[in-house]
Amino acid sequence: MKRWILRLRLYRVASWLYENYRLIVKPYTQGALVALWAQERLLLVAASYRRELSLPGGLIARGESPQRAAQRELLEEIGVEVNAAELGEPCVITEHSARGINTVWIFSIELTEQPELVVDCLEILSCVWLTRNEALDSIVTDHLRQYLEKVV
Repeated sequence: MKRWILRLRLYRVASWLYENYRLIVKPYTQGALVALWAQERLLLVAASYRRELSLPGGLIARGESPQRAAQRELLEEIGVEVNAAELGEPCVITEHSARGINTVWIFSIELTEQPELVVDCLEILSCVWLTRNEALDSIVTDHLRQYLEKVV
């Protein structure tokens, strides 16, 4: 148990160092996120490096399309594989904050049932399925709140 806690703490420190380095080197970031909906519930993740709930996803690598990044991140973070055709048109949100400028592409997918998830408990600590209103009543990232306010 102590080994797991040490690994988690090291991951958090490394994440904090990376975020500060990124802010200096690349103050403009682009990310791809996926809103997985099943039976009117949205999958939210608790990441070890942030206090708010968010969507699965992450940074878009150089030369990578937002769609490909969304597919890759979804598989890496929670073990869910989707094809590009399922992603559809994204909701694009640009945020300006003390952490720089961040543009995210949020792709929505409607599933018939909740998929089996694989959580590594290092980057992603846990997952929860919430209704739109439950999510809006929770502590979520700003871009997720903006997305949810646009979703009817």
